[in-house]
Amino acid sequence: MPVTETVSVVCRFCGVIVVAMATLSARAAGTLTDLGATAPTPGAYDISQFSTSGEASSPDGLNYYTDNYPSHSGGAPGQTFTTGSNAGGYWLNTLAFKTGGGGTESTTTPQTYVLYLFTVSGSTATAWFSTTATGFAFNNGDWLQWTNLNLLLSPNTVYAYAFSRTASGTGWEQLANASNNPYAGGQIGLFPVGGGAITYGPSGQFDGVFDLGLTLTNPAGSVALPVVANSAATGLQPNGATLNGQVSSSGNQVPTVTIYYGPANGGTNPSAWADSTTLGLQNSTFSAPVFNLNPSTTYYFTACASNQAGGAWAQPSLSFQTPAPTPVVNLAVNWGVWQGWGCSLCWWANVFGTRSDLADIVFTTNYTTLNGVNLPGLGLNIARYNAGACSANSVNGQSMVASPNIPSWKQMQGFWLNPSSSDPGTTNWNWNLDANQRSMMLMAQARGASIQLFSNSPMWWMLDNFNPSGPNTASTDNLNSSYDDDAAIYLATIAAYAQTNWGVTFNSIEAFNEPHGSWWVSTGTQEGCYFDTPTQATVIQYLRTEMNNRGLANMPIAASDENSYDVALSTWQGFNSTVQGDVGTVTTHGYEYGSGNRAGLYAAAAGKTLWNTEYGEPDATGISLATNVDLDFASLHPTAWCYWQPFDSSDWGLINSDVGSSNITTPNPKYYVLAQYTRHIRPGMTILDSLAANTVAAYSVTNRTLVLVTCNLGAAQNIGFSLTNFPAVAGPITRWITVPNTTTNYMQFNDVSLTNGVFQVAFPANSVQTFEIANVDMAPPAAPVSVTASADVGVANLNWTSSVGATNYLLDRAANSAGPYSLLSSLAATNYSDTQVTNGVTYYYTVTPVNGAGPGPVSAQASATPYAPPAITPTFSGSQFSLSWPGWATNYSIYYATNLNPPIIWFPLTNQPQSSSTNLGIFLPMTNGVPHFYRLKAN
Repeated sequence: MPVTETVSVVCRFCGVIVVAMATLSARAAGTLTDLGATAPTPGAYDISQFSTSGEASSPDGLNYYTDNYPSHSGGAPGQTFTTGSNAGGYWLNTLAFKTGGGGTESTTTPQTYVLYLFTVSGSTATAWFSTTATGFAFNNGDWLQWTNLNLLLSPNTVYAYAFSRTASGTGWEQLANASNNPYAGGQIGLFPVGGGAITYGPSGQFDGVFDLGLTLTNPAGSVALPVVANSAATGLQPNGATLNGQVSSSGNQVPTVTIYYGPANGGTNPSAWADSTTLGLQNSTFSAPVFNLNPSTTYYFTACASNQAGGAWAQPSLSFQTPAPTPVVNLAVNWGVWQGWGCSLCWWANVFGTRSDLADIVFTTNYTTLNGVNLPGLGLNIARYNAGACSANSVNGQSMVASPNIPSWKQMQGFWLNPSSSDPGTTNWNWNLDANQRSMMLMAQARGASIQLFSNSPMWWMLDNFNPSGPNTASTDNLNSSYDDDAAIYLATIAAYAQTNWGVTFNSIEAFNEPHGSWWVSTGTQEGCYFDTPTQATVIQYLRTEMNNRGLANMPIAASDENSYDVALSTWQGFNSTVQGDVGTVTTHGYEYGSGNRAGLYAAAAGKTLWNTEYGEPDATGISLATNVDLDFASLHPTAWCYWQPFDSSDWGLINSDVGSSNITTPNPKYYVLAQYTRHIRPGMTILDSLAANTVAAYSVTNRTLVLVTCNLGAAQNIGFSLTNFPAVAGPITRWITVPNTTTNYMQFNDVSLTNGVFQVAFPANSVQTFEIANVDMAPPAAPVSVTASADVGVANLNWTSSVGATNYLLDRAANSAGPYSLLSSLAATNYSDTQVTNGVTYYYTVTPVNGAGPGPVSAQASATPYAPPAITPTFSGSQFSLSWPGWATNYSIYYATNLNPPIIWFPLTNQPQSSSTNLGIFLPMTNGVPHFYRLKAN
């Protein structure tokens, strides 16, 4: 696969210095030969190390095998070396190394191998050259030699080679090695094939067994101009393309190739081209992806190849046209408001239920350290609490029958011990059981999760064979029909008790778990119970009645958690309209994987909430998970999606764990793949109709943010995204990427550019990327719910409720209710004081919310009449006088002062004002010879 690297290269003969993204592709420049057991004879200038003394099966602790790069993501095995001081450098003509340092498998099977060469600085390798041998086979222990390399090495420089089979190959071979540092100029290491951090052994005392065939002159003859040609552009996207060409003759020295491109044909003049990208050494076909192009635009490109003889241009230049953008989202359709992501609490919470760090990892988006790894929290907001079916007591002389294959930690303790009383306050119930699972449930709720109550099996004493793992004969009802109502009473009682005593109101109650499963048998490994469709219908109707009797009429019933979409559809269609009316949430499990009538189930459940409440598989990479999540979003359209349990063994867990041994190890790549969805598609977002099957789209009107999660389930490619049909898209864009089986686990970047509503991104093979695009508007905001206006002296004060998705508001004013209105202010706040008023005049106001999509509806009208300060009128009568003021000024009080010399001290009068038909006033005694000054002051 192409490997992208950043290089800074001087193109000596094409006249420019470029810093560009180059693509290092495997190509046939050298020839690989099996020399057998005979080592090559070194020349005068060779760098060699022939000793195998102290050879180790894991030299210096390194996984020094040819499959380490594709299978273990640790880099290809190889060796650093240092050139001598010859001023003219050295020609690398051949490179040989010995195989057979340890275990081997399938080396005699013809397959493809690659030689990688790097320049090295400290512990960082920069990819420089690669060459490929196809259909090659050899025997363990043979010497392998690459010839016809013809590469010029700089003096006094550290280089490295590495050798690996391709990702599609089979088997392995360890390269030969020696201890005690027999070659002081380098050491073995594991090299990322695209460049990056080298993994050295801690001692640095091991070397490979190799011979670098060096000469001071090119044995192929004098260096001539290379021959290069352009090939048609491929991978055309609205914002990008892949530019191609071929070096048909190296001129006896592998040339450096630079591709020039732009909207105008620059011919052979480097400065006349708008852009360029340097690919480094090329000796065969080459290609380079280019980005940030404009859609529906004609571009030209050509290549220049240079070696010591000079630069040669490919003629003629070729052209291509970028296509018009195809929107990634259909704005006319959405699939509802997202309710969330979840998981079951059994069985992991039965063992780990008191661990708050696990609660943080699963139910928050915080980063939490687990076994030395800093994990991004999944942010699940739905926890499925399991009502257990097991107890150790006897009932009427009968005891629970346990399957010989069920481990103790899968036996979930039930609360209803004895059917002699359904009163939860009696000793027939024990609410202290199942402490660990309840602990995790409460921690999940404290972190924002809602809780669903579900049942794997009714209490054991309700069953025909007293065995909560299943019936004695598969596919037969195991619930004793005389206990149909008790099965409903059990769940309804738990729900009512939890609400009153635990502070937990369940989001729904699910009475079944894969009720048509033929795998529920008395020898099973977990709790389970078979229910045919009529029995399910009976239990559902009983459950609705029992819930209503306990004040839970608003709590939905969920049904039926069938194993597959097809069975879920069949069961749902088997319910009559009354039973369907009792169900609020239609639920299914996703174990049909790539098959099943998802769309049919969605259509049949119209008008109901639809959840996928369980999914899981043993694919640690997360590729299967991403595939099925995408299928569910594309055709099932659930509003919630749940993984089975995050901690499980055999790669079923997101984090591999031996629950029975209370042991938690490391997260699978699947953990990080799921995080790409759960951390970004959040409750309350609207699920949009994606026009790309590999993309899930969600929008937050509150945050004005668009989220796209895209899977590339195949070879590496560039994928373009057009948002041109959105009314307003500004960005910026933040992306996160996970590449399973590499060290790229949920890494964040801010390197995506939005050009004319389009962006393009390189996707490695089998990778998942999430994009958050900020400042996106799908529609104008709704009108403010209310606008209020209040008057004061010389001012009208306006307040209004905020509109979701609004960036600012237009405040308009009129002097009468019929208008005309004129703009008073454009502002982001939700309040305004209008001081440009005339007292006594009534003003009318409206508010219009605005965002990038335009103005929303105009609000209802509000009015206010600013007024002048009230005046005091004195009236003298005999030995007293009175002060009066307008009756509307009820929020004013009288203050007095005995002089007006600064600082003036005003004292309140405590006299209670009296009211008349139009005025307020107070009576005061005369103060002969003592001046008094009075004023009204607003309270």
